[in-house]
Amino acid sequence: DASPMSELAHFANWYAAKRQGQSLDIALERLANSENTELTLEAIALGLRGQRGLDLPDAWAKQSASLYESSNSRVVELSRTIGAAFGDDSLYPSMRRILADRSQSEEERRRAFAILSGAGDRESNALLASLLDDPVFAAEAIRLAPRLDVPDLADRLIERMPRFSKSEQEAAINAMTKKESLAVALLDSLAEGRVEKGLFTAYHARELDLLESDRVNALRAKVWGKVNATPEDLQAKIDDLNTRFSEAPLWAFSRKGEGRAHFDALCAACHQPNTSGVGIGPNLTGSGSNGGRYFIENIVDPHAVVGTDYELTIVRTRSGQTYSGLIENETDTTIRLKTMTDSVTIVRSDIEDVSKIAQSLMPAGLLDTLNETQQIELLKYLTRL
Repeated sequence: DASPMSELAHFANWYAAKRQGQSLDIALERLANSENTELTLEAIALGLRGQRGLDLPDAWAKQSASLYESSNSRVVELSRTIGAAFGDDSLYPSMRRILADRSQSEEERRRAFAILSGAGDRESNALLASLLDDPVFAAEAIRLAPRLDVPDLADRLIERMPRFSKSEQEAAINAMTKKESLAVALLDSLAEGRVEKGLFTAYHARELDLLESDRVNALRAKVWGKVNATPEDLQAKIDDLNTRFSEAPLWAFSRKGEGRAHFDALCAACHQPNTSGVGIGPNLTGSGSNGGRYFIENIVDPHAVVGTDYELTIVRTRSGQTYSGLIENETDTTIRLKTMTDSVTIVRSDIEDVSKIAQSLMPAGLLDTLNETQQIELLKYLTRL
């Protein structure tokens, strides 16, 4: 068992590292003369947990090389963790060698990846991007993509999209909405049909707003559809429901299937997989990973984010009828329109006007038919799709 004095020293080193500054310098000087290097490193590493980008202390620079090369594997692991917190670039070459070497254990490579992925080391970018073809790290490399300065990265992601798993495809689309150059490439690939349009959802369309790019916004409107501003009253309603849903206890989702029942009553008529023609609403399979707010925003304000495939088409006939829905099929002589209740074929010779508006066929106020518990049950069900 540790003596009271050793426990006190351990606490003092942890506290010094936690406070940083001159206190940390003293702890590092203490490390150089420590009789128990591993224990001292444990305390310092614990005090620096979660830190990155700290100034590199002289006391660390003087002794780090010997620590990185120690015969004690635990000392090596702890010293690398501390070196990463200090942004010690002398550590990175060995980490690159380990990560690139597939003969190394997965555990060792993952430790190297953890250090390099958070380092901001430009020399590591090409290696990290190459992990898109490494089955062990592909998912992590995809999520890291917006932070990598690699010229052909967008092309690499798009080229590999058909080979990615479903979750990797979702991660790739999400990553490409986080940086202007990637977003432009993504939208161009959607327009050219190189990326399946169904992978790009209303959630991704709204995420592009955060880039504040006129070029991206223009491309999005052309390729996918428009994003309209949400009125203040609806935004307040969204925020309130999102808070209630986020704070709801697990028992708010009934095990008796009420969430599915609400979905069947309100949503299933439009949001079902459709293997032919035009679905009246997007297929929601797999969309649960977008989170509760995604569904709340689209249900409370269905007209805020409308893809071109789901923009409302209005057909007015010479004989006085007006139809609204989605174009399911067109020929030289007819237009077939999918409405909320059925499909209708309209002869072109009887059509006076056809127009599209950036509104969804989905009506506003759907959640108003449910009480608070029922709303949460429905949302819990949707986030599990």
